[in-house]
Amino acid sequence: MPSVLDKLKQYRQDLIDKSKLHEQIEEIKDKSSAYNQHKSAELNYEECQQVSYISSELQNFQNIPRPVNAENAG
Repeated sequence: MPSVLDKLKQYRQDLIDKSKLHEQIEEIKDKSSAYNQHKSAELNYEECQQVSYISSELQNFQNIPRPVNAENAG
């Protein structure tokens, strides 16, 4: 049977472990909050009415020049 001292030591260790866990949870919450703020800022955009958006399926890439470094690609 564990002594009272052993139980107190275990209780203290449990408190330390919970404190560390709490710190980690708060750190994750802070990072998550910062990430969500960053993502929401990225999504706030406006389309320019003067630009025409064209699907890549409609573009013809067959007549473009070969890249200068294409010879080195092997």
